Amino acid sequence: MMVTNLPLVSVLMPIYKEPKEQIKSSVESILNQSYKNIELVVIIDDPNNINAINYLRDTSKKDLRVNVKINSRNLGITSSLNRAIGFAKGELIARMDADDISKRDRIYLELQFMKKNKLDLVASNVQSMSQNGKILDGKVTNYPSKDIYIKQYLRYYNCLPHPTWLGKRELFIKLNGYRNIPTCEDYDFLLRGAGYHYKYGLVREPLLYYRENQSSISKSNIELQRLISDFIRKKYIYEKNYTVTSVNKYIDEVLKRSSLKEKLIYNALQGRLLFDRIKGKFFRSLILKKENVKK
Repeated sequence: MMVTNLPLVSVLMPIYKEPKEQIKSSVESILNQSYKNIELVVIIDDPNNINAINYLRDTSKKDLRVNVKINSRNLGITSSLNRAIGFAKGELIARMDADDISKRDRIYLELQFMKKNKLDLVASNVQSMSQNGKILDGKVTNYPSKDIYIKQYLRYYNCLPHPTWLGKRELFIKLNGYRNIPTCEDYDFLLRGAGYHYKYGLVREPLLYYRENQSSISKSNIELQRLISDFIRKKYIYEKNYTVTSVNKYIDEVLKRSSLKEKLIYNALQGRLLFDRIKGKFFRSLILKKENVKK
């Protein structure tokens, strides 16, 4: 594939403590894309991950498309991604996680889909794989493809897998990158973009193998993620705007619950959230059926 006249795609990859073997598979899946006009912007968020640093420095010497930056200390994924956006040179920005694997035509197919449908950001479905890289048959996401149904779905749940994003640079600049919303920086980004009427789309074919890493997120963090997700989506639905301060205040209130009364209130809240999630699951299935009928 000729590079001439093709837009440069900057692929952002934050790395923390992922093992070298997984990083290598992820990096190679990007460098071996059929779409060649890319740069890989790597932000290493653990300056003590020597194996990753040595591997990526060697790789950057062999392939000039690789740009490696090392944080002097752990900044977290949000700040690391915003640093990467600052270094990115492409008019298009893509995402990639250090433990996942992109299919060879991922960038090419997403770009074609974006152009055809005049979108601002596109993603794809993903297929799960085990921690040791075994493809898990039948574990494939099923999200809506068209902007109108994606926007409806976002009122209940995030439906654009973050590691598969490919978006216009202007979108990332307009939103001033990611905000520091713990565990939900991608959902927050999409809700804000929807508020500005940016157009989203999704390639139905799974273009990325998503590694299920049980040790990466604790059970308590998963629950916190759900609480924050429910909070910001309701804020978006009813207020169309919310601040990082309001989210952090909510998190502090949740984490400070210690008395019996507070625990009872929290458990009641959990019951309402469970009801909301069941209701949300029902409406998400209706949205998918509606889109399939109108194909």
